[in-house]
Amino acid sequence: MNVNLTPNNAINLLVRFYHSNMGFIWFLLALFFIRSTFINWNYIPSASMNPNLIEGDYVLVNKLAFDIKIPYWGKNIFPINNPQRGDIVAFDNKGSLFVKRVMAIPGDTVQIIDNNFYINGSILPLKATTMDVIKNKELPYSSKYSFSAYQETNNISASKTKNYNIIFTSDLPDYIKSSLVTNSPQFTVPIGKYFMIGDNRNLSHDSRYFGTIEREQIVGSIDRVLFNYHQLWNKVTQQQKIDKLRLWQQLNP
Repeated sequence: MNVNLTPNNAINLLVRFYHSNMGFIWFLLALFFIRSTFINWNYIPSASMNPNLIEGDYVLVNKLAFDIKIPYWGKNIFPINNPQRGDIVAFDNKGSLFVKRVMAIPGDTVQIIDNNFYINGSILPLKATTMDVIKNKELPYSSKYSFSAYQETNNISASKTKNYNIIFTSDLPDYIKSSLVTNSPQFTVPIGKYFMIGDNRNLSHDSRYFGTIEREQIVGSIDRVLFNYHQLWNKVTQQQKIDKLRLWQQLNP
């Protein structure tokens, strides 16, 4: 049976479809608006932010932390705050969404000596940590190797600091070790740009390799883990004993 689809018939079909699915359509539009303007969620696929973010984590991205942006296009129209040293942020890098920590802000000097960071001429202090997630080795990829864990302290201002845990993975394959950036000359972060770093220092692709990023590339801040997909799946299917689920966990306290 042939149907003659005239312009009027097509419009009538669209109108009927809209009225039949009005609630779902408005739900999708509202979801799109919320995700492009206020909050979003992002999947963590790699070990580059171990031990604070783990493979399978879904994290909450606060898109109003730093700017009000034009939905979808991401153009900043009204600044709110500037990212600070130690913040975990999501940013766009050539069409891919990265999650890293802000190591240095515009105007800072940065130098790497023997895998230690010097910001504005001062070394970032490290001390051994006993963080449970490290002690119990709940790190799917990093646990394949030996690693040492530390608490690093970065200065937010003259009177305020931020502490967070990092790891140095060792026993890496030669092809990884040969490409590691563990020393660098001193350089200054350009105005309007930021230097990003992964907490898993020897298994992270970050500003040591692709350089500083523009302020407008930063999408939002991350301060909470919604849940861990792998843990949740193993809990539901009882494939693995899970003592404590990563649910609504706060970062950067």
